[in-house]
Amino acid sequence: MSITETSTGLSAEFPAIELIKSVNTSSYFKDQVVNYTYLITNIENVTLSNIDITDNITSINSGSLNPTGPLGPGAQAFGSILYTITQNDYNNGSVTNLGNATGVFNGLTVFDNDTKTITASGQNKALTITKTLNPLTYTDEQSVTYMYLITNTGNVTLSNIGVVDNLAGTISNLNVTTLRPGQ
Repeated sequence: MSITETSTGLSAEFPAIELIKSVNTSSYFKDQVVNYTYLITNIENVTLSNIDITDNITSINSGSLNPTGPLGPGAQAFGSILYTITQNDYNNGSVTNLGNATGVFNGLTVFDNDTKTITASGQNKALTITKTLNPLTYTDEQSVTYMYLITNTGNVTLSNIGVVDNLAGTISNLNVTTLRPGQ
């Protein structure tokens, strides 16, 4: 008795997608514009539809991709978007950008993500304080008022600001304890 093997000619269908994300710099300054790029590849043997791209800090979407339609096996879509570094990004010291790519095959959604982190450069934490006296001249046992003007002369927001005077001690009535650059 012999056994004959027959083939139906069908191959397994494996939907999969890959996202490779890049950024044009590894460090940044406040108000710098950085360019994020996204390369989506259909890495398997079936056509994927409804290709989409999102991330946590920009407005990139499927309309930002070229091409915008389905991706056949091995096909790629490319997109890029500009992002302007904010004061909060600069204060935090780094920006982590997470991109997500999705595609659909026969109702099954496949996805991949990629993360890029860039760090702040040139942060400068600096304060100046100016102390004035009123009245400028005084007599023995006369009360005087000290005024303190604190200025953030650096380029990052500073918080938990306090003043300790060698004569008056801790100054507890500051009107603000967080200062933006120049404030």
